[in-house]
Amino acid sequence: MMKLKTNPIFILLGVFCFLIHTKPANACSASPDFNAYRDAHSIYAGRIVQWEAIKPSQNPAFTTIRLTLKADKTYKGLENTQISFEDNASLTRFQGNETWAGGGGGCGLFDSDPSGTYVILGVYADNNVLKSNRLYLFYQGNQPSGEAFSESEANLLRFKKPLLPNTGAVVFDSDDWVMIIILLNFCAFALLRETKNHSAPPTR
Repeated sequence: MMKLKTNPIFILLGVFCFLIHTKPANACSASPDFNAYRDAHSIYAGRIVQWEAIKPSQNPAFTTIRLTLKADKTYKGLENTQISFEDNASLTRFQGNETWAGGGGGCGLFDSDPSGTYVILGVYADNNVLKSNRLYLFYQGNQPSGEAFSESEANLLRFKKPLLPNTGAVVFDSDDWVMIIILLNFCAFALLRETKNHSAPPTR
């Protein structure tokens, strides 16, 4: 019976392709045609002056919070000086402990207590309730100043850039690059070993 010999390079490449293909997508992602300016009901700049937990979120890991924004600038929509809106995926509560995890993939706005934070953000209407999430967050900081603020405001005023452009291209994060480097090293070692085996004189 003939024994098939499998090149280890193809095995490693197959494993790599499987890992990339099955890598879970970040839950906070937008459709290719998403544009935060266009899709927002209104867009404001101002400071978060109050927040309160109001009910369990649709995502059981989170608690919905209602935030109050004292606005000093309106970029889109009716001009308002104070806006109340909800965030469904920033605050988690478990056994009496509170954790802010907006950046964990749930698409929440905040990774820490937002009290006093200055933001530029859009809100959208969901069943007559204003809500927001990380896709509509243009700026977050202590003050409306600095390079990040100026760049965010300039992009917003030009109405050109969606907040999270999604081109469909494969994007590798740091964990992916570690895996890629390891696999490339294995491939190089396997190739070198295969080359030596083929170049070695046959033994008698």
